[in-house]
Amino acid sequence: MPTLTLKPHPASDAELLALYSDPDTCPADALVPVPLAQEPAFIAWQQDIPRAYLDLPPEDLDRRITRARAALGKKLVILGHHYQRDEVIQFADVTGDSFKLAQQAAAHPEAEYIVFAGVHFMAESADILTSPDQQVILPDLAAGCSMADMASIEDVEEAWERLVDLALERRVLFVLLAGDIHDGAERGLRAQIRFLAGVRRLDEAGIRTFVVHGNHDPLDGWSAVTGWPAGVTVFGAQRVESVPVELHGAQVAVVHGISYARREVRENLALRFSRAGGPGLHIGLLHANVGSSAEHAAYAPCTLGDLAASGMDYWALGHIHRRQVLRDGAPWVVYPGDTQGRSPKPSETGAKGCYLVSVAGGVVEGLEFCPLDAVRFVEHRCDVAGAADVGALHARLAEALDMLRGEHQGLALLVRLVLEGRGPVAADLARDGVGDDLRATLRETFGVLEPFLWVESIVNATRSALDRVAIRARGADDFAAGLLAYADTLSADPEAAQRFVADSGRLLSVGQVERAVRDLQDDDPGEVLAAATDLALDAVERGAS
Repeated sequence: MPTLTLKPHPASDAELLALYSDPDTCPADALVPVPLAQEPAFIAWQQDIPRAYLDLPPEDLDRRITRARAALGKKLVILGHHYQRDEVIQFADVTGDSFKLAQQAAAHPEAEYIVFAGVHFMAESADILTSPDQQVILPDLAAGCSMADMASIEDVEEAWERLVDLALERRVLFVLLAGDIHDGAERGLRAQIRFLAGVRRLDEAGIRTFVVHGNHDPLDGWSAVTGWPAGVTVFGAQRVESVPVELHGAQVAVVHGISYARREVRENLALRFSRAGGPGLHIGLLHANVGSSAEHAAYAPCTLGDLAASGMDYWALGHIHRRQVLRDGAPWVVYPGDTQGRSPKPSETGAKGCYLVSVAGGVVEGLEFCPLDAVRFVEHRCDVAGAADVGALHARLAEALDMLRGEHQGLALLVRLVLEGRGPVAADLARDGVGDDLRATLRETFGVLEPFLWVESIVNATRSALDRVAIRARGADDFAAGLLAYADTLSADPEAAQRFVADSGRLLSVGQVERAVRDLQDDDPGEVLAAATDLALDAVERGAS
């Protein structure tokens, strides 16, 4: 299914931009549905759709969508974010915030197609939670939270320029790019031009570039580049190609690679690799998922054993964004990760860059990680134990943020704070608005600095500091003691805990209880039960109803 593109109308682009960017000149009737071709748009890298659809009146689009929904039946589920306009919400099967929608995606195993009308990084979460046979469709590739998306296209381009500068500075022999250079098959013209300019700089300096294409930028996508510099090798998809590399007239390496012909490649491509082509360091360049990692779709799945059996000396892998060395010899198996983090999701946090590989006598001597990112996403965990109140916690968090600025000196930071542990401040954090106010005050202090630090979110995973031993000692006639005894019984029986959480779904989605459990990392019944128990004990002990 094609994604939708909101294209600016050539005759009124400037007018629309002014209208929609100034709240004083944005009357309510400016949001009346109009043909898609007349909608303002600010993103050029989405896949185009036929002009006929763009020019259709809204009522015709509604009729077509209604017919399509009826034809697809249970094969289709549409998830709509609260912030979507009414003409989108009217077709949604489920509405809610992004977290709820990601969960709901997993709750519909019967659906073949899940249209996620929400932010792109939660659509990625929905894709992870659903089965490989289900397709998660994001109608607007630009949909996102402005604070979470501060790693813009400019930041990504700067990281690429830094990579080129590093290669020139360190006088490397060649550069390996393991796929997903572009975000989508319909890759943007600007991104292609910037990439071409970078590899030309490398070529002019005598540095070769080897490229494979992955699931985001398969070979069947649109490309504006028809000819590459002589020093650039773009591997095809029909077979594994082997290209020798010489230094001072002697062969020192052979680079083996294969690209994706299309987005979804389920074949174990590693099995096609074999050592051939003469002396030197044999390098496998591949976009693949090694092992059973759930962070990314299982494209070109393989095992470490498959890679070792190929006879390669070094595997340069793409697809997994988290930097990791899976094996440090015989052969080396390395994911360098991406060059610039794009969101607060775990695989995008921390320093991003590339590996500089040192080789002597045809043997890898070691790796040097070289950061390239301009904006860095960081998760910081803070134990609230010892913080007497929110004021003390604020001071502790401010100190932690100062420390992070020192550790990541010179970089703009987007920080997710995870509050954990037990303490008296846990009860205060459960109150309406406290977490939001705490985040706002930290933003006021650190968001104006240069480079800026922005608190993206505060996740409350704290627990009550109540004296449970003393509560249990009160005996069965005490309500709090009885509540705790019941929770202890459930905790000792995982199946009973699971039944309790399932049966209490409605109660766990109300008010403070919902806020206390919604930020849990998974649906582990024990964690949900612990959070709900802490909140209930707090309420009882404080005399709350």
